[in-house]
Amino acid sequence: MQGFIIIVLMIAAVAFWLVEIVSLMSMSDGDFPGRFDKPMWAAIIFFAFFLGALAFWIWKLNVKVEQRINERVEAMTSRLEESSRRANERASEAANALGAISPKSPQADAPR
Repeated sequence: MQGFIIIVLMIAAVAFWLVEIVSLMSMSDGDFPGRFDKPMWAAIIFFAFFLGALAFWIWKLNVKVEQRINERVEAMTSRLEESSRRANERASEAANALGAISPKSPQADAPR
């Protein structure tokens, strides 16, 4: 029974390793911050086997979380800018409407 569990774990480790290698190779060079990051990760995954694949998987999770945070910040910023723009438009419309409604002062009509 113990031999069976060890074989299953080894097959799972090899499958995980292969999935991470395919994931690495499917990523473009622009997905990595440095020039030699992709070859570095390939060497780490190849030589460190399961631990290298695990480290790469954790790195990918951190990058994905960072991207999601940046996307949400950009979305909130654009909504805030749009809301601010609309508020400024409403304020200027209200100021224009008040200027058109308010009576002229007698001093403004007096000849100079």
